[in-house]
Amino acid sequence: MQLVSVWSPKGGSGKTTLALHLAGAMVARGVSVLLVDLDPQWSAKLISETGSLPFSVLPGWPTSEPKVDVIVADYAPGYSEAPEVGTVVVPMQPSPLDMNSAMRALEVLRRSEGLKVIRVLNMVDLREIEQRDLAAYCLRQREVEKIVKRRSVYRRSLGAGHTVHSAEASTLHGAREAKGEVDALLDMIL
Repeated sequence: MQLVSVWSPKGGSGKTTLALHLAGAMVARGVSVLLVDLDPQWSAKLISETGSLPFSVLPGWPTSEPKVDVIVADYAPGYSEAPEVGTVVVPMQPSPLDMNSAMRALEVLRRSEGLKVIRVLNMVDLREIEQRDLAAYCLRQREVEKIVKRRSVYRRSLGAGHTVHSAEASTLHGAREAKGEVDALLDMIL
């Protein structure tokens, strides 16, 4: 069983959104998934109750080992609990404050040997010159491994209780492009 954690010390970086869409992409590839919601707000759990996600969402770690291929862990913001094994996706918004916080957080992750860390510049609006330039710079300097654009389809599909990989979301504007972004990130993970 593989563990994929989505973790960042800052709130609002898009952890839950990425975790849910990654889990949906895994299921679309035939991977069995359990998403554990470790944030006391339980946003992922609430979304799972409003729609028909193709995977289960638990509020907290399971009490026994689940029979799934992958556990996706949606961590609460902060340093009190950080992943120590598996793959860690670290989303950060394209702003100096968010990026500085995330880069400092990487020091916490470097203490655990064997972690695979994927840094994601998340919710990037390429229409804004500053964000476009920052994204290009970060990729060129290898400060991030992946860029995920700001797309309303991510929020709209989750608002209906689905991921961009669901049949229900396939008619939404931007769903095809969003699926491609999530699939590219998943290729880095698996």
